Amino acid sequence: AVTYAKLQNATGSGYLLVSGSGGAWGELAPGTTGQVLTMTTSGPAWQAVTFTETDPQVGTLSDGQVAFWSGGSGGALTGSSNLYWDASNSRLGIGTSTPATALHVAGTVTASQYNGQLQYGVSAGSGLTGGTFNNTGNVTLALSTTGVTAGTYGNATHVAQITVDAQGRITSASNVAISFPAETDPEVSMTTTNQLARWNGTALVDGSLADDGSGVLSRSGNIQINPGSGNTLSTDGNLSVSGNATISLTATVNGNLTVGGSTTLGSPLAHTPTQVFSSSSSGAALTVVNNGTGNGIEVKGSIIPLATQLYDLGSGTAEWNSLYVVNTLSSTVTVSNSLTVSGTTQLGSATSHTPTNVFSQDNTGPALTVANYGTGPALQVGATGNGIKAILHGTVEVDPPDIGANSSETFTVTINGVVPGDRIFLTPPNTLEDGLVFQGAAVTANDTVTIKIRNVGGVLINGAQLDWSYLVIRP
Repeated sequence: AVTYAKLQNATGSGYLLVSGSGGAWGELAPGTTGQVLTMTTSGPAWQAVTFTETDPQVGTLSDGQVAFWSGGSGGALTGSSNLYWDASNSRLGIGTSTPATALHVAGTVTASQYNGQLQYGVSAGSGLTGGTFNNTGNVTLALSTTGVTAGTYGNATHVAQITVDAQGRITSASNVAISFPAETDPEVSMTTTNQLARWNGTALVDGSLADDGSGVLSRSGNIQINPGSGNTLSTDGNLSVSGNATISLTATVNGNLTVGGSTTLGSPLAHTPTQVFSSSSSGAALTVVNNGTGNGIEVKGSIIPLATQLYDLGSGTAEWNSLYVVNTLSSTVTVSNSLTVSGTTQLGSATSHTPTNVFSQDNTGPALTVANYGTGPALQVGATGNGIKAILHGTVEVDPPDIGANSSETFTVTINGVVPGDRIFLTPPNTLEDGLVFQGAAVTANDTVTIKIRNVGGVLINGAQLDWSYLVIRP
């Protein structure tokens, strides 16, 4: 072993004098970097030092990474940018190598408990002002002021106009008056309450018929009903005529037919018979009663039965060539079968103020049917009224299409029995949507009625399917 060593300046700088075990001194030249002085079997010598590290191993680390053991007997100390210590700013980053605060976690944090106060800030421009979020889990947030005055907007004459920004805040609110543009197509020029509309080619005007809302149609003058050849006048209720009634074609009345003036069946100029039919198995087809002092039936011509005695007036065996009634028939006249009048039949009196009634006990058929098998009308109401061939009425399902704001739409519905030339009157129910105005209707093809409706509102309206009442008059 080396027992003594000293520097000997006398023999030269940089050399080392060593004393061996025998006491002799020797000169040893300087070693190189990384060598240490050691004793070998041949004496002192410089030798390189090597180390073999077995536990622990140190892996690759970067500046700022927090070292951790990778695990296992073959593990090593290593680092990751997901666990980073910023020594210059004293910040610890988890999931980030650029922590912005003392503890910066990039990702979701799961904690069973948090002690202390956690400050939470709402960034500018979000439309919110924030409070403190504490460990009880409560947070106070409020909308930033937008300058809108609190209150109720919109009323019966105005609509609310609201402006909303990108954060969903109302930044302005005001009332806008409701106004409708001037109606140009079509013009509505009706002025009378309950009066049915009539299209005069350019506008809707008051028609001659009035509807009181209870199912009663009225007119101040005569009503000529002309349903057309081969069609009928039909009603499911009572038909009341205050003036004269002329029926030139078939008239079917399921209820009562009341004529305050004269009723003319057929025409004095017609060469076809006028017939009154009934399907009753027991009651009369036609009953004529005069409750006043006048005659019940006045026949100016002859009543001639068929050879088969189809018509029986007073006797089941006698055949009448002519029937003359001189005095008043104050009781009921019952015709068990058919009554055919080749000329004019007048029911009631032009000067009488009492009604003339036609009765029937039939449960299905009409009490009086007026038909003209020629080309003339079946019924004329009033001495100067126009004749009609048929009257149809009832209800039809009307389902309007979507109608845009301030616009009109036309569409069709099916009413069986109508033909072009018929005059149709449609009445919508009182449940028709506000903003929808019925403008007019016309028969455009067999069984087809075209309807026009206008939306006078400011938004699109999809009208519901409703039952409309209709009256069809065939001239």
